[in-house]
Amino acid sequence: MFRTSLIPAAVALLLLPWAAQAQTPDPLAPSRSAFVEALAPVPRGDTGENDSVPLRSYPLYPYLEAERLKWQLARSPLPPEAGIAAFLTRDGDAPWTRDLRVSWLKTLAEQRRWPEFLGYYVEGRGDTSIRCHAIVATIATGPTPQIVEPALAIWRTGSEL
Repeated sequence: MFRTSLIPAAVALLLLPWAAQAQTPDPLAPSRSAFVEALAPVPRGDTGENDSVPLRSYPLYPYLEAERLKWQLARSPLPPEAGIAAFLTRDGDAPWTRDLRVSWLKTLAEQRRWPEFLGYYVEGRGDTSIRCHAIVATIATGPTPQIVEPALAIWRTGSEL
């Protein structure tokens, strides 16, 4: 049997590493608060031209960049094509690029810019409408034997398309 005086001592020993860690200052705290502050004005069109170095080095900074580009794409009469292209090229298929990529692909499809659409399309990403646009883009840009299977796969889903 444990003595009742040993139980608090055992609990204290178990909590000691956690307590020591709680005393250590968080090196990302300034960048994190700068990130939260920078995210707030995105719906008002903030482009982040004056972002600080600590903010730019914050691990979640690419998500902020993506949100800014999505906002500009949705609301600007002239979408930031060069910025979107540079961002998607730089970050590839990273998780923070996916929503922006889908928004950009929908814009390109609406404008029937099929070669560009195919340049940004990532197989298996996006919803059924994006996959359908990819088939249309493939048909519009050249020989189409490779689209039979993807088209049949969409057709066989049983969902209203």
